[in-house]
Amino acid sequence: MEALLYVLWFVAIAALIVWTRKRSARRAQNNADERAELKSLAESRGWTYEAGVPGLIDQFSGAGPLPVAKGVPGGNVVTGTHRGFAFRAFEHQSTLAIGSGVDDHMQRHIHYTPVWALKLNGSVPDFRVEHRRWHSKLTVGSPLTTGIPQVDEDFHIVAEDEERARSLVLGGLGQFLVSDPRAGELPLEVRHGHLITWRSEQKLSTENLDEPLDFLADAVQKIPAQAR
Repeated sequence: MEALLYVLWFVAIAALIVWTRKRSARRAQNNADERAELKSLAESRGWTYEAGVPGLIDQFSGAGPLPVAKGVPGGNVVTGTHRGFAFRAFEHQSTLAIGSGVDDHMQRHIHYTPVWALKLNGSVPDFRVEHRRWHSKLTVGSPLTTGIPQVDEDFHIVAEDEERARSLVLGGLGQFLVSDPRAGELPLEVRHGHLITWRSEQKLSTENLDEPLDFLADAVQKIPAQAR
């Protein structure tokens, strides 16, 4: 009986190892296919694609969901021009250890955060705009008041130079925020000379590449001295 249990245990472990390796191979192939699709789309539009760019996250250190970084690469990097504005779209990856197991992927969970950054033409004060959903109560910083009731009720806006940021909101950006449904899910931040937005727990892909770019291009038209 003990010998049978030992054999069954050995067979189960062997089956788990085989299944794990197949799953890892399948995941690697899926990732390769997704990168190939993104590269093909980018090049068809005259853009460039790079699987990774060393130190890219450093250039946007602390912006949006990105860490204050040094020497951190960006992945799946698409660079080009969209509606007259230079942009970069890329991924930041962070790893959370969740225990141990036979498969390395059982020991860690990779968080993917895609970021879109549109280069601004001139000087714009740094500010951040996030929709006041339930989790936004945890947003750091006291929000500025704009005097536009729906903006103040629906959005959390923080800025060091509140006077200049308020003038942008009153100059047309506020009306854009309350009238465009995309502002309910996509945040906005001006940092490092770029207008930036991001998503959570997604990879950058052919399916999600365009909408944030169009959102940024529409938003930048509401910032004085940026529209072309």
